[in-house]
Amino acid sequence: LLRHSHRHRPAIIGQPLQFQGAVFHFTYTLHTIPCISFKVEWRGRSIVFTGDHLNSPPKIDELEQRGVLSKARADDLRNLPLQPCDVLLHEAGAPPIHTPLSVLQELPDEVKARLYVVHTAAVSNDSGLRVAPTGTKGTI
Repeated sequence: LLRHSHRHRPAIIGQPLQFQGAVFHFTYTLHTIPCISFKVEWRGRSIVFTGDHLNSPPKIDELEQRGVLSKARADDLRNLPLQPCDVLLHEAGAPPIHTPLSVLQELPDEVKARLYVVHTAAVSNDSGLRVAPTGTKGTI
């Protein structure tokens, strides 16, 4: 039944996937279990969902220096498609497997203007960050 009602398209890291007029881009992230982020472009607009990951440039540098990450893998993590988008859904949470809120607070204001934090509600009112709304009433 599924074969007849759905068209399966594999998500391949580094290869754009075109589906229903949209283009999806997938990238690995840094997490204890395999996770990906993705960017969707459709009708001149775009959204990025980071998925679970540790977006901490100093920690990525440290892991590369210790030989845990190759230079290519570390560079890929440093270049996640975070800024060039209309809406950025960025996860945050407890390090060492999630992005510290302090990293997001240090992003430029023009990035924070389109950023919504997911995976935590521990965002203070004076942080310059917004928690993503939930439910249909909170549609972005």
